[in-house]
Formats: sequence, C-alpha cells, structure tokens
Amino acid sequence: MMRITSLLFLLLVCTQITFAQNEFFDDFNYTDANDTIIENFGWIVLDGPNYPGQNGPVPYTKENVNFLDNISVPNDRILSLSTQTTNQLADRSFSRVEYSEYIFLEGTYAARVHFDNSSATSEDGNVQTFYTIFNAPSGDPTHAECDFEYLAYNVWGGGNFTNILYATTWESYILSPWLPTNASTGSLEDYSDDWKILIFTVMDGTVTYYLDGNLFATHAVADQDGTTSVYPDSDMQISLANWIWSNNSLPLGSSPNLRSSTMQVDWVYHLKEGLLDQEEVLMRINNFRSLEIHRKNSMDEIVSTTKLSNADLFSVYPNPGEGNSFRLENKSEKSVQSKIEMMNTEGVLVYQKEIMTSANSDISLNLEHLPKGLYLISIFAEERVQVVKWVLQ
Repeated sequence: MMRITSLLFLLLVCTQITFAQNEFFDDFNYTDANDTIIENFGWIVLDGPNYPGQNGPVPYTKENVNFLDNISVPNDRILSLSTQTTNQLADRSFSRVEYSEYIFLEGTYAARVHFDNSSATSEDGNVQTFYTIFNAPSGDPTHAECDFEYLAYNVWGGGNFTNILYATTWESYILSPWLPTNASTGSLEDYSDDWKILIFTVMDGTVTYYLDGNLFATHAVADQDGTTSVYPDSDMQISLANWIWSNNSLPLGSSPNLRSSTMQVDWVYHLKEGLLDQEEVLMRINNFRSLEIHRKNSMDEIVSTTKLSNADLFSVYPNPGEGNSFRLENKSEKSVQSKIEMMNTEGVLVYQKEIMTSANSDISLNLEHLPKGLYLISIFAEERVQVVKWVLQ
C-alpha cells in the first residue's frame, strides 16, 4: 500500500447510516401565526386557555406569536414568542408552539435562541423555554421532559432573584403536595446579551446539556434520591414557549402598566439516535440554508445508527492532511462502487466524485482547489454512508 510519508496518519470513527437520516429541522420561515404551512408541517400554535398558569388556565394566543425578518440571513425569518401582562392576573397572555406528534426520544436536540431580560426589571416570573415533553398526569412515571429554561427574574430561587438558566430532566411529579422527581442544574448569569446555541443529547441513559458548545449539565438520576433514573422513557414532542410563573406569595410585578417580554428562536433541529456537537449541528444548519431548505421532517424514514469502525469498510488517511489530498482505502474483500461528497464548515458542498475501489486497495483523491480547514467527508457505498471529519492543514 502506498503512503505519503510527510503526512500524519489517523483513523476516525465513523457512523453507519442510510442515505436519508432521521432529521427534524425548521428555520421558521413563515409569514405569520396563521400561515397554513405551519399546521401542514405539524406545528400547533396554541390559541386558547391552557397550562401552565395560576388559578386556572391562562390564555395562550396567536397574537403573541410572530415571525420577524432575520437581518443576518437574507430571506429568512425568526420566531418571536411573547407574553403580555400587567400586575393583574386577568391581563396575562402567553405563547407556545409545540409539535403535534410525539416522535422524539433519543438523539441530539438543538436550537438557536435569544432570551429577553426585561422581566428582571418588571419583576415578572417569565419562563423562556426550549424543551421536549410527554406530559403525563401527576404521579405517572411515564412522564418525560428535558428543559432549557431561562428566568430573568428567578422566582424559583428561594429569594435570590438573580437571572438564571436552568437545565432540568424530569422523571415525574406529584402536584399536591408538590413533589418533583428530577435532576436540575442552574447557572446564575445574564444570558440575554446575545444569541445562544442550546443543545441537549439523550443517549445511553444520560441527558447531557450544552450551552454555546460548552458542557452545561449531565443528568442520569434524580436529585431527590440519587438513584431514580430521570432518563426519558416515552416519546416526546418538541416545544418552545414563553410564559409567566406566579403564585400568591410571589405575584406578578407591581406595575399596573401593560408590558411585554419576547423570546426569539432562529431555528430548531433534531437528529434521531445520533450524537452531534455544536460544530456539526451548525454545518447541517448552514447546509440547509445554502440549499434553501426551510424545513425538513424525515423522522419516519428507516435508518441505522449502529457504530461502524473504519476497518469494516473504508479508511481515510492521512488525517490531518497537509498535501491537498487524502487516500481512501477499501478494506472489504470485494470491489465497491462509491460516491464521495465533502462539505466545508459553512455547509457548502465543495467536492464530489463517483469512484470504484478494488478489494483491499486504496486510491488518492486530489483536492488542490480546497483551502485549509475542517471538512466532513461522506462516503456513500453499500447502502450506507461513512461520515469522517477531515482536517486539511
């Protein structure tokens, strides 16, 4: 086997998948809350009394759900979720968008959001949240829920009202007397300064949360006893909401003036039964946008996500590469027809080629036109695709 001695040799672990991956994506490119495409795609924009609330259900209204022009991305829109209130319970109205089907369980979840900090001044208990949920009745262990929740005025803080971001994973709850079974992590900080990338993964008995690519929380068992699993065991729906928590001892802010608080969402994404880091998620989002794909739901397509080592089919080397080329080694005992595709970190397809590789042999692919950087190499063959991160130095 020929080698390029000036390059480093490193084999990466790949993933076995079919040509179509089980993905869910929406960048919320809609005209308004009454756009028929929203319902046709499967979203429900709540428009009527619902929970959570205080002293009964609270109006969730379409009027609080809007779609704004994205000044950073041409021909793109942003989901806006608002609340309205005064110091009177009767003046409250909230917002929520939830997917109609319970089809989400293991895999990677991601959203790009911008939180609003105005309720820190008004002293309202706004809860701005990206979450998945199967909402079972009180005491039912089939309840499943994974939450990112931002409170600019932390009414859950036991007297410490500093703004906070929570990650919480629920096994179940009892309403009266209140008894949660969950794992919760909070960080006291103002997270409203810029757009945030929220990611959580549900895999192998653990729910792991990330904020802007950094580990935020890892949950496996309940805080209450340290043994009860909080890992979701029911299919869930994806939801995005902005609502206000209050009770008799912690009422709404004292001002009688009508006020609004708004959470914005750029996009939401899910990969079924697969793990992605932030860089990989953003590459997929950029690829959707470069192809002008505003929404996708392939959750019902058949896919395998079992781990596949490079030894099973192909090896890609050297990695990192320095000579604008890499070698592809066919490790099988037969000739294989394959297709090579490469994407850059912007999600742009920069190279593709169909090739035939002989058994136990390798070929060199010339990439002289490519600049240095990180690429995703997809090798389609034998009704599966290996995906390899490749660095060109």
